[in-house]
Amino acid sequence: MGEPKFSRPKFDTPSHPWKAARIEEEHAIKAQHGLKNMREIWKAKSQLRRHRRQAMRLIGMVDTSEGHGKKEMEDLLRSLNNKGLIQSDASLDDILSLGTEDILNRRLQAQVYYKGLAATMKQA
Repeated sequence: MGEPKFSRPKFDTPSHPWKAARIEEEHAIKAQHGLKNMREIWKAKSQLRRHRRQAMRLIGMVDTSEGHGKKEMEDLLRSLNNKGLIQSDASLDDILSLGTEDILNRRLQAQVYYKGLAATMKQA
């Protein structure tokens, strides 16, 4: 057990490096949220992708009303509720409707700006 021997990547890079539409979209997100680089966007997208994949797997299970499937579903919903991404009475379908903006809005930088403690996202 103990410490992991090798650190794991926290994000996946885009499949194609020079798609203009993706780059423009990421620049807009970067400017809106005051991000330092594109990796922060990729981290949020990867985190969202993991949550959505787990929700789709649970939706596709035959029976999630009892047993291990129910426990996994409750754990996922509780985890996302604690992170402030969904409401306490949310369902798996609400996880699928999440977007990258929802993940980025939960960052400390965004919360400081929304509380009015900073004039801009960049300043936060």
